[in-house]
Amino acid sequence: MKHFDPKQLGFFTGTTAYHLHAPRVVLTDGAKYLAEYAEAYWLIDAIASYLPALINREHFVAASLEVKNSSAVLSLTDGNYKDIASQRIPY
Repeated sequence: MKHFDPKQLGFFTGTTAYHLHAPRVVLTDGAKYLAEYAEAYWLIDAIASYLPALINREHFVAASLEVKNSSAVLSLTDGNYKDIASQRIPY
């Protein structure tokens, strides 16, 4: 396992390359770092599962993951805090 340092995420602004994750799903350098080093491809897949329904509705989607106690909530917004979707993720 590679060492994940969450502080490194702050250094990713923009991207130098796009990385194919699945058909019609590409990752920026920062998203690829998160998926690879934090072993969070499951998170990328969860976000990507919502995209087909949003592709003609939204031009931009922001994702956040809030972890509390023994569960998390994945939230998708339009980038201006308008909720698009959310999913509770137990662990």
